[in-house]
Amino acid sequence: MRDRPASPGTLPPSVSRAAFAGGLRDLVSMGLVAVAVWLFLGGWVLAYPSGDPTNDARLTETVVCVVVLITAVTRLVRPSGLPSDLVLLAAGGWLVAAPFALGYGDTPVADAARYNDVALGGVIVLAALVSMALRSAARRRRDVSSAGSRGTPGSQ
Repeated sequence: MRDRPASPGTLPPSVSRAAFAGGLRDLVSMGLVAVAVWLFLGGWVLAYPSGDPTNDARLTETVVCVVVLITAVTRLVRPSGLPSDLVLLAAGGWLVAAPFALGYGDTPVADAARYNDVALGGVIVLAALVSMALRSAARRRRDVSSAGSRGTPGSQ
C-alpha cells in the first residue's frame, strides 16, 4: 500500500521532515552549482568583448564563480552550516554591488554584464537566505521535539 498525504501540502508518513529539509538544502546547493557554471560561461554566451569595461565584470564573475562552486560542492558532501551561508551571502552581495562599485560603463555589453551580475547575485543571496531559514526551522523543530520528549517538570 502506498503512503498518501492526508491533505495537499503534507508529507507522506514515510518521509521525515528532516529528510525533506535535507533534500531542499541539497536542491539549493545544486542550484548554486548551476549558477556557478553560468557565471563561468556567461561572459562568452553574452559576448563580453575583451578590454574595458568588461574586464572587471569577468574578474568579478570568475572569483564569485570559484567561491560559489567550492561552497556549493562542499555543501553537497557534508552538512552545511552558518559559515557557508554567510560566505554565499557575501559573494552574492558583492556580485550585486560590483557593477555599481566598479563602474562597468554605459555600453550595451556593460549593461548585459550589469544585469547578469545583479540577477545572479540576487539568486545567490536568496539561496543563502533560504538555506538559513531551513536551518532555523529545523533547529526550532528539534528544540520543540526535544522539549516535548523531556516532559514537564514534576511529572515523574
